[in-house]
Amino acid sequence: MEACSSTVLQILLLRLNMVLLQRQLMKMATLVCLGALAGTVCGCKKEQPDLTLDDEAVRLDAYREVHYPDAKQLGDHTFYKILRNGGSNEHPADGQWLYFDVTVLDLEGNLLLTSSKMVAKNYSTFDAATYYTPYYKSVRESAIGGYLAQVLRECAPSDSVLVGMPSAVYKETGLGGYQKYQSVLCYITPHRVVRDPAALEATTIQNYLASHPGFNAHDKIYRAIVKDGDGATVEESGTVWVTYAGYHLDGFLFDTNSKEAAIANGTFKEDAKYNLLSFSVKSDSKVIQGFSGALTGLKIGAKVKLLIPSSQAYGESGSDKIRPYTPLLFEITVVRWQK
Repeated sequence: MEACSSTVLQILLLRLNMVLLQRQLMKMATLVCLGALAGTVCGCKKEQPDLTLDDEAVRLDAYREVHYPDAKQLGDHTFYKILRNGGSNEHPADGQWLYFDVTVLDLEGNLLLTSSKMVAKNYSTFDAATYYTPYYKSVRESAIGGYLAQVLRECAPSDSVLVGMPSAVYKETGLGGYQKYQSVLCYITPHRVVRDPAALEATTIQNYLASHPGFNAHDKIYRAIVKDGDGATVEESGTVWVTYAGYHLDGFLFDTNSKEAAIANGTFKEDAKYNLLSFSVKSDSKVIQGFSGALTGLKIGAKVKLLIPSSQAYGESGSDKIRPYTPLLFEITVVRWQK
């Protein structure tokens, strides 16, 4: 069996090498310039051959044959293998949501991305400004691509699965780190199936409020006044200038214009600009909806905490740093207001 795998690998790699050699010879032929009298080659810059979809497919197939010959094959050179069965029978249905950790490597073993702090530290890529937390995705084709949705529907919490896919397929997952013609290996561990993400968020908010007294409902958000100001009162019209620090409910700082907050949370950067944020008090498209009217009635100098549901922030789609259906906490100091 070992000799058979070795033979298959040699054949597949030979095919890839022949394809690359042919392309290299063709490029060299277009770059070589013969000297008219001396017959020497002029100083044209020789380029390395670019990979194509065919080259990438041959290489990925060879990798699968050698390392995971018993993996289940899907279409478009995609394959997967359950590495560990967690023992659960709960599988996400189409359209339900799933929390899962993922680590993505290229075929050489280089780390492209991870949701695990431990993995990032092991690869010496840990960044204090990166939020290492499980992905939260709807298990449907339009959200994570057809192949990944198919695989995750066959997995259960605490399982461990490897999914190998070419770059074009990986791009459809929206996980990040896509590079053209770079096949990837996704190591995924599902954690929790969620049938109603809005209901789960509502429960999360109520639990937070119960353990953090002082918040009161203010329109569609919750507000807690930390310190009263002693300046002019902010009215509905006009422009306000503030310092802010945005946190996840577990205390992770994801954004701030306060140098002090950045230093306190270990995310300070010398080249970052920590300038006051200005926006229209009543409504302004350059800030999230939860800021609209949130500071009305406060005085200049006031410090306030805002608990903002995802419906007033980044909603179902989330953003680069914010998972979908994520409520956020902002600490804001009112610095200036102009009518």
